Amino acid sequence: MSALRKQCFMAAMISGPMQVIFATVLPPLSVFCAVGLRSQFWLNLVFTLLGYVPGVVHAFHVLLSSDPERSP
Repeated sequence: MSALRKQCFMAAMISGPMQVIFATVLPPLSVFCAVGLRSQFWLNLVFTLLGYVPGVVHAFHVLLSSDPERSP
């Protein structure tokens, strides 16, 4: 686990409905709390700056693919 992810204290508090709200309102913040300061965060930031909808779609993709309960 990266050091930046450990510093994101909101990662423990964001779950369920709050993830959906943050992914809809502030997509880069939800991606940062899900994966930290990695390439997925920067990609989401670019998507959000280029168009809000692509940023939201990418945020949901990252949240669903990084959910530990969904992985085998």
